[in-house]
Amino acid sequence: MTYCITDKNIRYGKLPSGLTYYIRHNETPKELACFYLVKNVGSIIEEDNERGFAHFLEHMSFEGSLNFPDDGMTRYLESIGVRFGEENNAYTSAEETVYSIKNVPVSRDNCLNCLRILIDWICGLTLKDEAVEIEKGIVLEEFRVSSSPMYRMMEKMFAKIYEGSRYADRSILGKYDVIKNFDAEKLREFYRKWSRPDLSAIVIIGDFDADEMEEEVKSLDFNCSLYSAGNTDTGDVAYSAEGNHQLKEGYDIHTHSASIPERVEFMVADNEKPVIAVEKDSEQTIGRLALFIKKDVYDREYIKTYECLRDAYIVELILRMLNSRYMFIANSNSAPIVDPYVSVGDFILAKTKRAIDIWVDMDMEKFDTAFMTTYRELLRSAEYGFSETELQKAKKGWMSSMQSQYIERTNRKSFEFAEEYVKHFTRYEPIPSIDDEYAFAVRTIPEITLDEVNNVMASLYDGTNLVVSCFLPESSVVSEQHVKDLMDIVDNEKILRPDKMVYDIPLISNLPVKGKVVSTENFVYGYRKLVLSNGSKVYLKTTDFAEDEILLYAVSPGGKYNFDVSMFRELFAAEQIPEIGGLAVHSKQQLYSLLEDKQLDASTIINPLLCSVKGNCSRNDIKEMMEVVYLMFSSPRYDEESFQIWKQKVMTMLKNNETNFLSETMKMINREVFKYSEFYNKIHSGDVESIVYEKAYELYRECFSDPSSFSFIITGNIQQEDLVPLLEQYIASIPVPCISSSSLQSPISVRQMNRMKEIKNLHHIIIPGSSDITSLKEMESPSAYSITVFTKEVPKSTQRDIVLSDLLVQTMDMDVVSEIRQKDGDAYMAYADGNVSIFSPSISTLYLILQTNAGNEKEINEKVDMILDKYVRNGPSEDNLLRCKEYSKKKYNKDMETNQFFQSKLSNYLISGLDEITSYESLVDSITTDELKSYASQLVLYGNKKRCTISAE
Repeated sequence: MTYCITDKNIRYGKLPSGLTYYIRHNETPKELACFYLVKNVGSIIEEDNERGFAHFLEHMSFEGSLNFPDDGMTRYLESIGVRFGEENNAYTSAEETVYSIKNVPVSRDNCLNCLRILIDWICGLTLKDEAVEIEKGIVLEEFRVSSSPMYRMMEKMFAKIYEGSRYADRSILGKYDVIKNFDAEKLREFYRKWSRPDLSAIVIIGDFDADEMEEEVKSLDFNCSLYSAGNTDTGDVAYSAEGNHQLKEGYDIHTHSASIPERVEFMVADNEKPVIAVEKDSEQTIGRLALFIKKDVYDREYIKTYECLRDAYIVELILRMLNSRYMFIANSNSAPIVDPYVSVGDFILAKTKRAIDIWVDMDMEKFDTAFMTTYRELLRSAEYGFSETELQKAKKGWMSSMQSQYIERTNRKSFEFAEEYVKHFTRYEPIPSIDDEYAFAVRTIPEITLDEVNNVMASLYDGTNLVVSCFLPESSVVSEQHVKDLMDIVDNEKILRPDKMVYDIPLISNLPVKGKVVSTENFVYGYRKLVLSNGSKVYLKTTDFAEDEILLYAVSPGGKYNFDVSMFRELFAAEQIPEIGGLAVHSKQQLYSLLEDKQLDASTIINPLLCSVKGNCSRNDIKEMMEVVYLMFSSPRYDEESFQIWKQKVMTMLKNNETNFLSETMKMINREVFKYSEFYNKIHSGDVESIVYEKAYELYRECFSDPSSFSFIITGNIQQEDLVPLLEQYIASIPVPCISSSSLQSPISVRQMNRMKEIKNLHHIIIPGSSDITSLKEMESPSAYSITVFTKEVPKSTQRDIVLSDLLVQTMDMDVVSEIRQKDGDAYMAYADGNVSIFSPSISTLYLILQTNAGNEKEINEKVDMILDKYVRNGPSEDNLLRCKEYSKKKYNKDMETNQFFQSKLSNYLISGLDEITSYESLVDSITTDELKSYASQLVLYGNKKRCTISAE
């Protein structure tokens, strides 16, 4: 066996305490760093009376430590611009707990303090009784927040698919009664047992000197993990004046080895016959099927080798071909399945088994057909394998993806490296350099033969180790015996060889007549403006933020508000016309086959105020993206049969979303706030049946009929001289107006085609006045969802208004989290949101969104009102405002190194004339607490307060 060469740019090793470290210099993003802590400890190691402790400790890691008492950790990080929840967070799984601090401004003090935080997470949590009791309320609320239909069904499923294994009853959140009733000392005991350097790794990546950082890490003594958590008087620990803590001289960790529990790995048994689990829930509205093909994990030594990497490449090619087959089926007009997805990874909770996962959704009326189709395709692939054409297409697509990653190797984000090293520590995966792996892939992938691939596919599914999981509505009559009967039918069929599933004809057979670039000039933000012969405007900014990324955003004023509100159903479908019928002569299914090996994506959007086309691609695929954009304007395909199938799929997906009570609360609030709420809310499943396809098609053609009304913003690594020929061939050639309607039963009127698309006057969109409404619903897990929103119309927003709105939301969010979540533990989900629009007149909004226990909604809404009243009287605290300013400026500078930043700022400038870039940082610095208080008062006291609550009956 030949071992993979570890990337030489990684500083990798172990301290005497057993702590593993990974350190790497990386300049993306510049002058920032990320710090991760990985504990090889998750819910699987918990005893019955500890179920939920690993996850609870994750919560407590932000609630007080030796170096950062109480909420000092969060307050410190926010003082340097690191936002809690967004950039400072953690997660717990069955196998590990991972903490992250991202985008830390690099200075020696900041880095040392973040190192202290990592130390404290290992061995310095205070775990005070009162803090534990408050956090209990938050975690118990998380049970309610997490209790979706799928969560409840998955928990029941674990008992069946992991029968005989500890994974059968080790869900991440644990047991409600355990969390509600445990004594804090039991948690401290768990912490002492399992939070240890020998089970931990720190990962530090960023724009710093890696040698100096490694010396800083080595100079720290991490042999403090066995001190008594929560007892700062323990005789074995000394504390320095700077707040560092270390073992006193002469303390020997090995003398305590008898008290150190072994980190045992728990196995999952093989199964000869399929394991079938059918779970049902009263709030589940669609059918969801998962097939898991269990396989043994790779040997720890073998996984480090090039031979194993080659095996992984073969599996990756198989996954791509299986995904292609299932997507081909899903895109057909007779498709019984929706949103198929094939992947490989842990067997759900367990890292001691890996699995190939096949997931599909379906309408329950088609359950039998959908199940047999999914299962049959697995058997067909195992029996007959794949074709050479499929394999070559998979190789091409994967090599294109790997080439893009290789081109971008100098622009990889620090957190991407960090997450790779987390897998090295927890899954023993190799960490070769990008150059080394790409060179190996270029040599190896072309050598992989069809026989090899098909032999591996046959061995992946040999009839054993299959787990079948069905997640169904409570009303379903499907049983585990019924599923077994369906499998028997398919098993006894004579399965035919696969049909041809590859479609390979040109996107555009006959090129359009070229247009011309008629003028060029310099424009704002470093863009060049190019005017085309058909009136289209193109704005190009050549960047090196990403080596292999090109973004396209074509935008035109005038969206749903240009039409009567009665057309909201057709407008919903109009946005998806290319998704429904395809483009030109290519059906949706054929388009997928043509483009699946390309690194590109494009979609049309119709929002209340704008029509747009959004796309992105690699440099190699810019021509194909331009072809797709040309066809979106000139040749949307009309296909009544595809539309009927699309309706059924959309109704299936919408029905499942309508059990999301937070989403339903947002719909309620929108109906109270906006006069034309149909343009803001997601369409209801019951509205889909009445959509008239021909009208939807006509609306699409009207919205995208006139390329001269669109501004095409192109940002990325492409030079003007390379782009101009493509613009002239595919954008300047779009006819004005596009009135070809051979596929239409009734042509679009000239009046419609030539109508000027201007944004309607936005006055009177907001419904004036205040309201407070509550709706009671049946819920499997009783909760209350409350949204309070304030709205105000202003003549025209300025850059200052946008900054004020952003700082209001940030500081209000801090108050809501502090007072409602952290102080009293009343809610797991509690946050603020809002913005000020760039259109004229502008609409300023502030949302306060909460989920709490049913019956507690009145009390928690009263707390919201108290927070608002305090803010209006006093404004934000100076400390909170300073922390939010630091975050805003840091985020601004980080975002300025992305293509997306400039694309969004230019589009806003073109639409509204608003400059959001010039003098931004000085503007942020100039905002005072008094100004924010005044801004909030005008919004909150304006008189447009709406509150909507959904609670359990």
